[in-house]
Amino acid sequence: DAEVGEGYTTKKPHPRISYPLKEQIVEWT
Repeated sequence: DAEVGEGYTTKKPHPRISYPLKEQIVEWT
């Protein structure tokens, strides 16, 4: 799994980001 953002992880191959992952996870899921 690719580690992204503030300690959040996602199984999708997105690069590391610095903005809130929670909102992005909603879009990626």
